[in-house]
Amino acid sequence: MLVRLEPVPGDPDAPATCVADVDCDDGVACTSDACGADGACAHEPDDGACLESERCDPAAGCVVRRACESDAECRDADPCNGVETCGPEGFCSSGSPLECDDGVFCNGDEICRTGRGCEPGTARTCSDGIDCSEDRCDEESRQCVSSPDDSRCDDLEYCNGAEACVPGQGCAPGASPCDDGVDCSEDQCVEDLDECLHHGAHERCAPGELCWRDEDGFECVRVDCDPDADSECDDLDDCNGVETCAEDGHCQPGLGLPCDDGVFCNGAEFCDVWCRSQEPPSCFDGVDCTSDLCDPDLDSCVHQGVDLWCDDGLFCTDDSCSEAGCERFDAICDDSIACTIDLCSEERGGCTQDPPDLDRDGYGGEGCGGDDCDDSDQAVHPGAPELCNAMDEDCNLVPDDGLECRYGDGRPCDTPCLSLGWQSCNKPACTWGDCEPPPEDCNGVDDDCDTAVDEDCDCIPGDPDERCKTPCGSWGTRSCGNDGRWSACVPPDETCNGEDDDCDGTDDEDFQCEQGAVLDCDFGCDLTGTQTCGVDCVLGDCVGPDETCNGLDDDCDGEADEDFACVQGTAEACATICGGGESGTRVCSQSCAWGPCVAPDETCNGEDDDCNGLCDDGFTCCASQPFGSCVTECNSIGSGWCDVSCEETADRCDVGDEVCNGRDDDCDDEPDDGFACAAWIETRTCSLGNGVMQGRQRCYTDCEWGECCAASDRCDNGADDDCDGGVDEADCCEPPAFQILDLCDGQDDDCDGLCDENGGDCCLDEWGSCLTDCNTVGSRTCVVDPQRFPPSCVWDVCQPPPENCGNGIDDDCNGLIDHDDWLCAVDPL
Repeated sequence: MLVRLEPVPGDPDAPATCVADVDCDDGVACTSDACGADGACAHEPDDGACLESERCDPAAGCVVRRACESDAECRDADPCNGVETCGPEGFCSSGSPLECDDGVFCNGDEICRTGRGCEPGTARTCSDGIDCSEDRCDEESRQCVSSPDDSRCDDLEYCNGAEACVPGQGCAPGASPCDDGVDCSEDQCVEDLDECLHHGAHERCAPGELCWRDEDGFECVRVDCDPDADSECDDLDDCNGVETCAEDGHCQPGLGLPCDDGVFCNGAEFCDVWCRSQEPPSCFDGVDCTSDLCDPDLDSCVHQGVDLWCDDGLFCTDDSCSEAGCERFDAICDDSIACTIDLCSEERGGCTQDPPDLDRDGYGGEGCGGDDCDDSDQAVHPGAPELCNAMDEDCNLVPDDGLECRYGDGRPCDTPCLSLGWQSCNKPACTWGDCEPPPEDCNGVDDDCDTAVDEDCDCIPGDPDERCKTPCGSWGTRSCGNDGRWSACVPPDETCNGEDDDCDGTDDEDFQCEQGAVLDCDFGCDLTGTQTCGVDCVLGDCVGPDETCNGLDDDCDGEADEDFACVQGTAEACATICGGGESGTRVCSQSCAWGPCVAPDETCNGEDDDCNGLCDDGFTCCASQPFGSCVTECNSIGSGWCDVSCEETADRCDVGDEVCNGRDDDCDDEPDDGFACAAWIETRTCSLGNGVMQGRQRCYTDCEWGECCAASDRCDNGADDDCDGGVDEADCCEPPAFQILDLCDGQDDDCDGLCDENGGDCCLDEWGSCLTDCNTVGSRTCVVDPQRFPPSCVWDVCQPPPENCGNGIDDDCNGLIDHDDWLCAVDPL
């Protein structure tokens, strides 16, 4: 069943609001707590989280399940939590909760109330908090929808412009309707007339100019005039003064008519031919509960909230007026007593503080001022019928009152054989049972009424004592008592045998020592020996200790650890595995055996002193040996040299062997010497083998000459001359009818397989690799040299590559290497 427990002020049955499931944690381990779509907490009890003999109470947690014999004993008259039944194991079980949801979103969530059944939900409130938006609940999309309405923002004031409703923000002010965008005009909005007035503000123009108005508006202009005719300067606006003609023949402004009296509360003055006043300002702030007046002493609007205007006549709300209007807060009914349920009820005329009724039987628990002596059981409360169970169901402090006896009580009675028996109060009706005889006693009488006398006795009083085993395992004696029962076994006296004969927990305590015990004794030489307790429980002589591996003279013979390989903790010189004489050290271990030979610390001497396979480790480099890489005089990578102080030699960098990379590695001014050609930077003219077509070969990255390829295919020869995979393509060339010069135009004009060979050193716009001034592989482009005639193709300047931030050389020829270069500092990758 679903149980809602969090009431809100004003409605004892209303659910509390929540946002997420975590807001609904009721602290009861056996309930599943969830936040519903209506913002109300729901708590579903789970009997499986309790013991088999318990049930889950949403308020009290796991409680003992009520025993039952019929379904009627389990019914709680609450239709919301289903129909309770008496299970086959004899305990009450919960029913299935009643489902009330009608599937309609906008009318709220229907809930089931105790004693009332399903009740309709409250229609969803869709306010987004923005006064100017129209809010409604949309059933089709099952969500709230808000639409802005500009008309709700209109303050009916002309001069502050048209207000608009901005989604998510509210009303936004409008802009003044009177700004004509001209600097020299004075713009004035007259609220009483709902119109704009504009006057020329001559003082905003340069000397000798007037703010003159024509059919296009206002503009600062120089107006020429006759000094004897001031009328030529009149701009027909008395509000900005009387204009006159100056002696230098141009119009000058006059003094304007002052209208503003500086008083706010009597309205704004304006000039329209003459000074006029507007209506006093409206001080209405849009809040209905404030008194809005213009205070002449302050010369400003004042707004005083009147709480009385917000009173809704309800007990359970505190009403007040603020800048936002009437605000209503739930009345606080906390009586500072943690266990009471503090609510505000209109029906009961205000705040109520009631003890909780956890078992919902109509009576509050006595632990919080109620009169229910067990608020976890609906069958226990004042006036409840008393049951035969030794419990107080009616809370009058008397269990099983009104019945013949109290369940579990007993009383003595006379048996048929005249012995004293016992009578018990039994279920189901709490009535006295039969008189039960006592057990048989060894007294010569038939106590248990079975016609036999003393049949259960162990012995006959007066019998002789007999041998028995004591609790500590020794042999003692026991005697027959007057009750026909053997007495406890009595232990014997203590003897010297290393055992506890008298069962007092101590062996041989009446003698000098315990037989067989070994005790410490003073052997001499500050040593401890041992003494052994003999068969007569007397201590023998003190015996000294044996020699052990501990670096001490244990047996007091003047030598330490003499029976072992070495004296514990001593050390001696030894020869290491890497030579160097007896330069190592070995130490005698805790077991008096020599440990391994430990090499000394490393020193700067070109040797591996510490035998770790590394020369001079811990120093910069190995003395007098090659060390690391360095930059040679030709900007290649060479080998550094370590000096006798294990420091890198600054003025020595040995060049390395030449490798295939297009650069001069061995600084002999010959890149890739020793290979067929210089990678990428070297090309040569070649013949295609037909005696007619020529081409060029490029040296590839393996320093081998590549394929011979012509600049273009020759038509109708059936060969792929330009090495592009096609034969005699549409752009193939035909030899000219007469001999021509192949000039710098990027074409194979004479169709001999070479491009621009008569016009220069390369083919126009061709791109190629080159060796830079700093011995790196750069790039260059074939361009036209306008200084030659006819224009010829020449290679442009070789451009260095960008800096490679990790190869140890100056790639871009700017004199800076790797991370000293600004490019690497900006982008080290």
